[in-house]
Formats: sequence, structure tokens, C-alpha cells
Amino acid sequence: MPSLRPTVLFTIVVSTIGATQLFGEPLLFEGSISGGISHQYQTLGLYMYEQGWGYFHLGRAAAIAWVTFVLIVLLVLLNTALARRRTRKGTRR
Repeated sequence: MPSLRPTVLFTIVVSTIGATQLFGEPLLFEGSISGGISHQYQTLGLYMYEQGWGYFHLGRAAAIAWVTFVLIVLLVLLNTALARRRTRKGTRR
């Protein structure tokens, strides 16, 4: 199991990035950029697209993109810190 940690960490990071950038599936469910009548399918990617190209609020869409980027970086750093802490605890034993 210890030798699988880098693979598991990589899978978690890539899955997190993919989940935050989900766009096509919610668009196919409803067929509109609003994400459904009560926005039940709306994700960050779809919201960014709606703001930028639906309402032409390009500054707001750019801000959403930056916030998404910062969230991804924070999640990656958190995953890395947790993995290093677990690795250090495992080597002490």
C-alpha cells in the first residue's frame, strides 16, 4: 500500500480538477446555459460560461475563472500536505 500513495495522490488531484471543470454533462441535461430551471445542474464552469457569453459580463467570468484556479491550487496543496504528513508518520514507525 505505501508504494501506491503517489498514484492515489495523483488520481485524487486529477479527479478534483476534473470535477471543478465539469461543463458538458450539465449543459446536455437541460440544453441551456442556465443549468436548469432552478439552476440545479449549474457548476462553476457552466456559471462562468453563462456570465461570460450569456450576459457578456466578461470581467465576472474572468473572476470566476481565477477563483476556480485558486480553489484547485488550494486543494492540490492540501492533498500534498496531507500525503507528506502521512508519509512522515509512516516512516517514524
